[in-house]
Amino acid sequence: MTSDADLLKMATCFQVDDDLFIEARGDDAWAVTYLGRSVVNRALEREFEPIPPDRSEAFKARTRFSLLEAVDVAQRFLTKLNGQHAQA
Repeated sequence: MTSDADLLKMATCFQVDDDLFIEARGDDAWAVTYLGRSVVNRALEREFEPIPPDRSEAFKARTRFSLLEAVDVAQRFLTKLNGQHAQA
């Protein structure tokens, strides 16, 4: 029988909200994606994600996280979004 830990190791994507996901981008490199067209950076801002050959090291440093960091960024971004929607 497959353990929860083994299943987690196989996962490549987690859905946080309707349009917010955490997606694998390599060994312990995860991106927080929003609306499927942008990624969330460390400042909780959205950025367009270029095709792989055009992703600079600076871009990766801003938008790649460990899984635990990605969960934190996704939760904080969702809180930010919900606050913006409440004010609208």
